[in-house]
Amino acid sequence: MGGRRRDRYTAPEEARYSLSPEAIGAPVEGSGLRPVRAWVPANDGTQSRVDAVAVSPTPDAVCVRCLDDGRPFQAWVWRAAVRHRATPAAIDAA
Repeated sequence: MGGRRRDRYTAPEEARYSLSPEAIGAPVEGSGLRPVRAWVPANDGTQSRVDAVAVSPTPDAVCVRCLDDGRPFQAWVWRAAVRHRATPAAIDAA
Protein backbone atom coordinates (compact mmCIF):
# COMPACT_ATOMS: atom_id res chain seq x y z
CA MET A 1 0.00 0.00 0.00
CA GLY A 2 1.20 3.48 -0.79
CA GLY A 3 3.49 2.26 -3.59
CA ARG A 4 3.33 3.41 -7.19
CA ARG A 5 2.03 1.05 -9.85
CA ARG A 6 4.81 0.15 -12.22
CA ASP A 7 2.46 -1.11 -14.95
CA ARG A 8 0.53 2.18 -15.23
CA TYR A 9 0.60 3.84 -18.66
CA THR A 10 2.66 7.01 -18.92
CA ALA A 11 2.78 8.86 -22.22
CA PRO A 12 6.21 9.45 -23.74
CA GLU A 13 7.32 13.09 -23.85
CA GLU A 14 6.73 13.41 -27.61
CA ALA A 15 3.13 12.24 -27.18
CA ARG A 16 2.30 14.70 -24.39
CA TYR A 17 -0.73 16.05 -26.26
CA SER A 18 -2.20 12.66 -27.18
CA LEU A 19 -4.91 10.55 -25.58
CA SER A 20 -3.93 7.32 -23.85
CA PRO A 21 -4.03 4.05 -25.82
CA GLU A 22 -7.05 2.97 -23.78
CA ALA A 23 -9.01 6.05 -24.92
CA ILE A 24 -7.98 5.65 -28.57
CA GLY A 25 -9.15 2.08 -29.09
CA ALA A 26 -8.45 0.25 -32.38
CA PRO A 27 -7.54 2.47 -35.39
CA VAL A 28 -9.69 2.29 -38.50
CA GLU A 29 -7.64 1.47 -41.60
CA GLY A 30 -7.79 3.28 -44.95
CA SER A 31 -9.26 6.59 -43.86
CA GLY A 32 -6.93 8.78 -45.94
CA LEU A 33 -6.01 12.39 -45.17
CA ARG A 34 -8.98 14.73 -44.68
CA PRO A 35 -8.71 18.46 -43.90
CA VAL A 36 -10.07 19.30 -40.42
CA ARG A 37 -10.06 21.93 -37.66
CA ALA A 38 -9.16 20.39 -34.30
CA TRP A 39 -8.81 21.47 -30.69
CA VAL A 40 -5.36 20.26 -29.57
CA PRO A 41 -4.43 20.52 -25.86
CA ALA A 42 -1.10 21.99 -24.76
CA ASN A 43 1.12 21.08 -21.80
CA ASP A 44 -0.09 24.08 -19.77
CA GLY A 45 -3.73 22.94 -19.92
CA THR A 46 -4.83 25.37 -22.63
CA GLN A 47 -6.22 24.29 -26.00
CA SER A 48 -5.57 25.65 -29.49
CA ARG A 49 -7.84 25.28 -32.49
CA VAL A 50 -5.62 24.41 -35.46
CA ASP A 51 -5.94 23.52 -39.13
CA ALA A 52 -4.91 19.89 -39.46
CA VAL A 53 -5.49 16.70 -41.41
CA ALA A 54 -7.22 13.65 -39.98
CA VAL A 55 -4.89 10.68 -40.36
CA SER A 56 -6.83 7.82 -38.73
CA PRO A 57 -10.15 7.77 -36.83
CA THR A 58 -11.63 5.38 -34.28
CA PRO A 59 -15.20 5.51 -32.92
CA ASP A 60 -14.02 7.80 -30.07
CA ALA A 61 -10.82 9.51 -31.24
CA VAL A 62 -9.04 10.95 -34.30
CA CYS A 63 -5.33 11.08 -35.05
CA VAL A 64 -4.60 14.56 -36.44
CA ARG A 65 -1.45 15.97 -38.03
CA CYS A 66 -0.70 19.71 -37.84
CA LEU A 67 2.17 22.17 -37.61
CA ASP A 68 3.52 23.06 -34.14
CA ASP A 69 5.90 26.03 -34.37
CA GLY A 70 6.64 25.08 -37.99
CA ARG A 71 7.31 21.40 -37.24
CA PRO A 72 4.93 18.56 -38.19
CA PHE A 73 3.15 17.24 -35.12
CA GLN A 74 0.76 14.30 -34.74
CA ALA A 75 -1.61 13.63 -31.82
CA TRP A 76 -4.76 11.71 -30.89
CA VAL A 77 -7.69 13.90 -29.78
CA TRP A 78 -11.33 13.21 -28.92
CA ARG A 79 -13.54 12.84 -32.00
CA ALA A 80 -15.84 15.64 -30.75
CA ALA A 81 -12.86 18.04 -30.90
CA VAL A 82 -12.56 17.65 -34.70
CA ARG A 83 -14.63 19.23 -37.50
CA HIS A 84 -14.23 18.89 -41.28
CA ARG A 85 -13.02 21.93 -43.22
CA ALA A 86 -13.29 22.71 -46.92
CA THR A 87 -9.75 23.64 -47.94
CA PRO A 88 -6.42 21.88 -47.31
CA ALA A 89 -3.72 23.60 -45.26
CA ALA A 90 0.04 23.64 -45.75
CA ILE A 91 0.42 20.57 -43.51
CA ASP A 92 -1.40 18.46 -46.13
CA ALA A 93 1.77 18.40 -48.22
CA ALA A 94 4.06 17.61 -45.25
